[in-house]
Amino acid sequence: MGNGSFGRERGNSTWGNIIKVGKEIDRMGVPFSDSFGKLVGDGADTKFWEDSWLDGGKLKDRFNILYLLELKKEATISERGEFVNGVWGWRWDWRREPRGRERGELERLRVAVQGKTPITEKVDRNLWRLDTGDGYTVKVLRRFLEESEVLGGDNERETEWLKAIPKKIGIFVWRATLGRLPVRTTLDKMGIDVDSVLCSRCKSEVETIEHALFKCDKVKTLWSGVGRWWNLNVESCNSLDELTNVDAQSGRNKKGARRWVAVIRCIMYFIWMDRNKVVFVQSGSSVEDILLNLQLKTFEWVTRRDKEIAVDWNSWMMDPFGT
Repeated sequence: MGNGSFGRERGNSTWGNIIKVGKEIDRMGVPFSDSFGKLVGDGADTKFWEDSWLDGGKLKDRFNILYLLELKKEATISERGEFVNGVWGWRWDWRREPRGRERGELERLRVAVQGKTPITEKVDRNLWRLDTGDGYTVKVLRRFLEESEVLGGDNERETEWLKAIPKKIGIFVWRATLGRLPVRTTLDKMGIDVDSVLCSRCKSEVETIEHALFKCDKVKTLWSGVGRWWNLNVESCNSLDELTNVDAQSGRNKKGARRWVAVIRCIMYFIWMDRNKVVFVQSGSSVEDILLNLQLKTFEWVTRRDKEIAVDWNSWMMDPFGT
C-alpha cells in the first residue's frame, strides 16, 4: 500500500481496518493514529479545518472556538482564500463576527497559517509523517514497531515515553531521534520549495536536525545556560545520547538523573518551538526567556506528573539533581 493509497475510505475497506487498530499501534510506541495528513498543493482536496495539513494537528482541534463559528466546516483550503494580484489572502465565513476570546484565537490562527500559500500548479497529496518519502507501507510500519521495541527495552537507551513530561514531547523527541523533523534540508530533499536551506537563526550553516537542536550558536548558548543550572559541562555535547550520558560518571542520584533526562527532552522541544517562531513569525525569544520558561514548565510537569522524582521550587533552581 504505497503513497496515495490511503484516503477517506471507512467501513470494511483495508484502510478502515488499519484505522481500527491504530490505537493499539499507538500503545506499542508508534504515534500511528495522528501520523496521516496532507501535503498542500492547490488546496482543492484538503479540508481547511478537518484535515491535518499543518504541524500541530487539525485546526478544528487547535481552534475549536472558531470552528464552532465556521459556517462551512468542510471548506477546502482553496475555498478559504483567493489570489488577488498574485498574492494569496485568507477569507473567512463566520456565523457572526468573532468577539472576546474568539478574536484572540483568530489572531493565533492567522499566525498559524501565515505564509502558507497554495501552489496552483500542484495537486494536494496524502502524507504519512512517519515516512514522508514513500508513504504508508506495512514494511515501513513494521520497522517502526521493531525500533519502538528496541527503544522500550532494558538497554541503556531510555525510551522517550517518560511519565514526567507530556506525551507530545515524547513523540517529538522520538521523531527527532529517527531523523524525521521537517528541517529545511529534509524539506529540500522532498522536493518542497524552500527559500533557503540555511538555518533560520544563524543563517550561516545548513539546517539539519543536529544543527537546529544542538549546534546552532543560539542553541549552544541555551544549552550552556542549562549546563550552568545543572552544574554540568555540556559544551561538547551534540546529541541526545551525549547529553543523556554527560552525568554518567558524576555519581548523581537516580531521581536527579531521571529529572535530567526529562529536562533534556523538554529543552529540545522548546528549541524546536522557538525555531518555528523564527521561521513562521520571524520573531524568536531570547535565550533568557526560553531558559526561564523551561525552568517553570519543567518544574510544573515533573512535580505534577511523576511524584517519585518531585522536587520543591528552591531545590529545582539551586540543586535540581538533589545532591
